[in-house]
Amino acid sequence: MVAAAGLLALASCGGAGGSGSETPRPASAVVINTVIIGFTRDPDELPFNPRAARLQQATQQLTAIAGHPVTFQFDVALLPQWQSSFESALIDAIENVARDLQWLHDNDAAEFRFGDPAFKRVECSYVAVPSRDKDAFDPDSGTLRIHLSSEDGQFVPRDEVLRELREAYWQSLDRRFGNVEPEQADDVDLYFKWITNDRNWGEYVDLGTQEGLAKAPRAVRIGRVARLFPRLAPSTSDGSSYVEARKWLAKQVDFFADTYAEHEAAVRSSPATSAFHRAEAAWVAWLGANVDRLPQQDRFEVVDRLAVERRGDREHPLGQGHYVDIAFPGFDYLAYAMKVTDEWAAAGHPMKSEDAPDRMLLFIHVACPAPRDAYGRHSSFFSCNHTLYEYAMDRDPSMKTLAAYLLARKDPAITEAAFVDLIRLREQGTYGATVNLWRALEGDPAQWRVATGVVADQVGIVPDVTLLYDEAQRQWRALPAQRGATLYLVALIQDEAHRDLVDWKSFARTFGSQATETDFAGFLDQSAMAPGYAASVWPALTAGWSRAAVIVPRLDRFLDLERNVSTMAMASRSVDGIVSRMCDDHAARDIAQMHAYLERRVSTHASEQKDLETLLYRTTPGHCSSGD
Repeated sequence: MVAAAGLLALASCGGAGGSGSETPRPASAVVINTVIIGFTRDPDELPFNPRAARLQQATQQLTAIAGHPVTFQFDVALLPQWQSSFESALIDAIENVARDLQWLHDNDAAEFRFGDPAFKRVECSYVAVPSRDKDAFDPDSGTLRIHLSSEDGQFVPRDEVLRELREAYWQSLDRRFGNVEPEQADDVDLYFKWITNDRNWGEYVDLGTQEGLAKAPRAVRIGRVARLFPRLAPSTSDGSSYVEARKWLAKQVDFFADTYAEHEAAVRSSPATSAFHRAEAAWVAWLGANVDRLPQQDRFEVVDRLAVERRGDREHPLGQGHYVDIAFPGFDYLAYAMKVTDEWAAAGHPMKSEDAPDRMLLFIHVACPAPRDAYGRHSSFFSCNHTLYEYAMDRDPSMKTLAAYLLARKDPAITEAAFVDLIRLREQGTYGATVNLWRALEGDPAQWRVATGVVADQVGIVPDVTLLYDEAQRQWRALPAQRGATLYLVALIQDEAHRDLVDWKSFARTFGSQATETDFAGFLDQSAMAPGYAASVWPALTAGWSRAAVIVPRLDRFLDLERNVSTMAMASRSVDGIVSRMCDDHAARDIAQMHAYLERRVSTHASEQKDLETLLYRTTPGHCSSGD
């Protein structure tokens, strides 16, 4: 007899269930809604009140979510222990089952579609000694069998049904897909869900051994997902298999990078047929086709790990260089890093996150731009690992590859970044590579001057200024058309790094010749700050030409810069040094030109009159000595 909601019927001696019931009734059963409660034999007294309000509510809840009869059968041997609390424990069990099914319904439609119709019956049996046998769900009969002893406090604990139904679901997928390659999967979305489930990690293997790399269960999974990816329907929807697979594959870069770093020797000797190398090939192929389609954060996290630092024994290195040279075969990290640098240039060389909010992190860690300070120098820099430039040096100390890139791009900002980062590496061997790159640019005067300006700005952190000074002497002789930039470099060596290294009075003997008018003009054009060093280089200049004719047209730029970022007092001291040199040379015409310039300057910049009035006085005929 079947009861409507809120009614009940008592059937004994195996009476038939309600219409359409597919599960056998217990020997004695009570039906409440569509929940059947019975015992292995008739109890002396029913241990619960079938009309209890809470029991009615619990069975209604289970009836609503299950949509079919569910049987609870209890071993009568349980009754002595549970007599006083049976009704409460029964209600808890029904509620827990309902909650578990509701969770499946709300969180995983596929698991619910499998588990709900499969789940038909709970059998609770008594054991005198706590059983080591795991409670188990039999999907063929739809029965969850639970073994209870005197130590147990619940018939059906919370999450018991959920755990068992989920396990049964995944076991069904194991049977369906376990021997299926991704190219043959009949349901690609379900196959992806199955292969990436945490229970499929497989047994632990030591990736530092050939056996471990040969099996590598995680690698097998990665390879399968990478091969499956082209079969997934492209989508931008969160939660879609395509988006989830792309995200999952992106995270697998850590598996490969860590394996290269920690087990380089084993990877080197592992055959191409190993599970690791097969997965490596599939993943790299996926990466090459999809890296630019990744969300920018995922793209950054992947690219950031593609250059793998070597962790081997420094005394017995596994290979040459700082980076593992066998990492990600088939993917050219250097070429891709240059591509990212091109993106930075195409975006307008952004130096602030708000200028490229989605990609700035990638730009910083790959291109590592070189921002300028108010003086136009590179005194500040982003926190990055300089990976592109160190990797280029690591792969090719001659720097021909990076040089070819810089010469092809002809982009001053990229050239600046390259030299700032190489100099800031400040590790053994870096200086030689920097010089190689510097010399490779000599055929492009504009790019070479940019590089030389950066070296001059960074001279204070060059590891060996003496070697740099030797290089400046070579440049002076080898590049006569670029002597202005070289003169600026030497001035910075003397002023910023090593005041005793440069002997300006013996400049011609050291460098082979003095600086001409053209050289001095090139020196002043190298930087807006160059007039501040003019007095220092003065002894290196040839005679017979007007210094003022070269300096005066370039003073406005210098004074404007100093006024905007510092104080005119500092600028006036620099100009005062120039005037003193003119006075020492008794260059009356140059002094007159300076006086005329200062008068014009004050007439258009009245606020500077106080700072310049001493110079105006000194450049008046007969007053040179006033500055001594």
